[in-house]
Amino acid sequence: MRLAAIETATAATAVAVGEDDDVTEVLADDHRHHTEALAPSLAALLDARGWTPRELDVVVVDVGPGLFTGLRVGVATAKGIHVATGVGLLGVQSSDVLAQSACEAGIEGVVIAVVDVRRGEVVAARYRCAPSGATLLDAARLVAPAALATALGGLGEHVVAVGDGAMRHRDVLDEVAAVRDDLVVPSPAAAIRLARRRLAAGEAPVGHGGVHPWYAREADAVANFAVRSART
Repeated sequence: MRLAAIETATAATAVAVGEDDDVTEVLADDHRHHTEALAPSLAALLDARGWTPRELDVVVVDVGPGLFTGLRVGVATAKGIHVATGVGLLGVQSSDVLAQSACEAGIEGVVIAVVDVRRGEVVAARYRCAPSGATLLDAARLVAPAALATALGGLGEHVVAVGDGAMRHRDVLDEVAAVRDDLVVPSPAAAIRLARRRLAAGEAPVGHGGVHPWYAREADAVANFAVRSART
């Protein structure tokens, strides 16, 4: 089965393609140039394999939580490929991909995946990592970093924090969690491996109407408009 994965939930743009256990991953950009970097980097990876988009079986796309513009670019690109070729889509959560990456890195025990969604907020989900993979303990939720730190401090066990939100708010989280600076971007290669397990378990790919970005909070424009309206 031939899969491609699109990652644009954070400031980074990354892509991967894989067949069986042979997966190639490229970090194309890490400065929020999603629109400019995504399509050329994915095309280059497919060309290197000698594949066309029509020869893919599934396109895996990170649907969030994450940055508004990045998610829109990634999801729109995945939907465009589906419309043009009929290739099925599979959405994955950025926090699940981060947890998958943590388990693949050999981390065992409690992992908190923390995604930065700006405005001083993060989305965090708690997992337990084992050699067999990640088990979700607490679903992803929007939270202030200080409140997250308080909750983690009350767990009474060693916690590893991954994701760009953990790095951005390291000054708050360092006292209650071991922040990993090598597991910041959700890995599209890990997303492919996560997708393979879901497909093997019987989940079916969907069409363009079955994949939607999950922003976790209102857009800045909406929030700013509400503030301005309240002042008038």
